[in-house]
Amino acid sequence: MLSVEPIHALALLFFTSILVLCARWKDSRQYPLPPGPKKLPILGTCLISPEKVLFGLITSRCVGNTVIIFITIGDSDIIHLSALGNSIIVLDSAQAISDLLEKRSLLYSSRPNSVMLNELIGWGITLGTRPNDDIWKAQRRILTNAIPPTEVKRFHTKQITATHELLRALAHSDDIMGDLYTWTTVLIMDITYGIQGEEALPFIKTAIEAIKSLDVAATPGAFLVDQFPILKYVAGTATSSLASVALEQIEPTKDIAQQEELIKAASAMAHFLEVLMRTANKIKAMLMNPDIQTEAQRELDRVLAPGDLPTFSLEPDLPYIHAVVRETPVSKDIGPAFGFGRRACPGKELALASLWIGMASILRCYRIEPEIDEHGNLAERKAEWYPGLSLVNHPLPFKCRFIPRYKDIEASLDVKLT
Repeated sequence: MLSVEPIHALALLFFTSILVLCARWKDSRQYPLPPGPKKLPILGTCLISPEKVLFGLITSRCVGNTVIIFITIGDSDIIHLSALGNSIIVLDSAQAISDLLEKRSLLYSSRPNSVMLNELIGWGITLGTRPNDDIWKAQRRILTNAIPPTEVKRFHTKQITATHELLRALAHSDDIMGDLYTWTTVLIMDITYGIQGEEALPFIKTAIEAIKSLDVAATPGAFLVDQFPILKYVAGTATSSLASVALEQIEPTKDIAQQEELIKAASAMAHFLEVLMRTANKIKAMLMNPDIQTEAQRELDRVLAPGDLPTFSLEPDLPYIHAVVRETPVSKDIGPAFGFGRRACPGKELALASLWIGMASILRCYRIEPEIDEHGNLAERKAEWYPGLSLVNHPLPFKCRFIPRYKDIEASLDVKLT
C-alpha cells in the first residue's frame, strides 16, 4: 500500500494550490476589469483586512424606500477587487445596481458556492445561499405566495403580541441581546410554523447557535476551504472560539428528522437576522443620539392618547418614527447589501413591519439611558462593535437602562394583550 509522508502531502498541496492560483490569475487578466485598489500578483487585494473591504469603505444611501450599500473608490461606479484569483465586482451607484441586478438579473442573480457554508455545514438548501436553479425558483415562489407584500397585515396581531412580550422583558432586562433573540425567534416560529409559547422554546437556543454559525461561515475570507476546496477532505483542529463553538452546534446527527427540524428552524430565523441586528443598532443609536430619541417620543406623544401603544394603523401619522427606523445614523452599517432584484428578500416587508412596531413600541414605553457607574454618574456613551469576521456588523453586548415613560406600563400591556 502506497505510503505518503505528511510533509510530502503538505508540499504537494502547496504546489498544487500555487498552480491553481496562477491559472486563476492568468485567466482573470484575459478580460478588461474595472478599476479598484492596487493589487499584488496572485494575492490581489487579499492583504486588505476583510473588515475594511466589507465595512471600512461602505456608506449607505436611501433610494426611495430601499437602503442601498455603496463602496466608494474614485469616480467609477463599478469597482474590482480580487483575492487569490477570485474576482469581486462591487457596484457603487443605484444605476449600476439596476442595470446589472435588475435588467440583467438572469445573468447576475445566482450565488457563488461556499464550500464551508453550503457543503460542510448544510446551508446550501436555503433560499438565501442556493444558486439560481429550479429548486431555488420553486422555494422563492412558495415563499412569495405565502407572504406577498400586500398581505403582510394578516401577521400584525402576531407581531404586536410578540412585541408586547418584549416590552415586558425590557422592563427588567440585564441581557438586551438575549431578549431580542427571544423576540425574533418566537415571532418567526409563530409566523412560519404556528408554533407558539412554550412550544417554541426548544427551538430558540438551537436556532440562535445556527444563525451564529451562518454569520461566521458566510463571511468572505473566513475559511481557507473556500479558496482551496481540497481542504474539506483534511481533518482539522479548531481552537475553541465563538466560531468553532457555533459551528459545532450544527454537526450532523443520527436523528435525520431532528436535523431537518433544526434546518427548518434555522432557515426561518435567518430571514429575521437583520431585524434582530437592526433593532439592536437602533437601540444603540437612540442611546448615542438622545436628541433624536426625544424628537421621536415627542411625535409619539402627539399622536397617541395617554396610555395607548402604537398600532400599524398609525404608521402614516408617524413620519419621524418611519425615518428613525429607516435612516437613523449609526456608527457602522449593518452589513453588505443582501438581496436585490430577483434576489430581494420575499419577507422584506414583513421584516420592516416587525422592526417598525418594535422600535415604535420601545420608544413609546421607555426612555433609553446609559447605565449608572459605581460613582453614581451616567456611564459614558460608547459605540463599540464586534471586531472579528462577521457577515453582519453588530454592536458588542451593551447595557443601558429602559426607564418607563409613564406609570403602569405592564397594566397597559395586560389590557392590550387581552
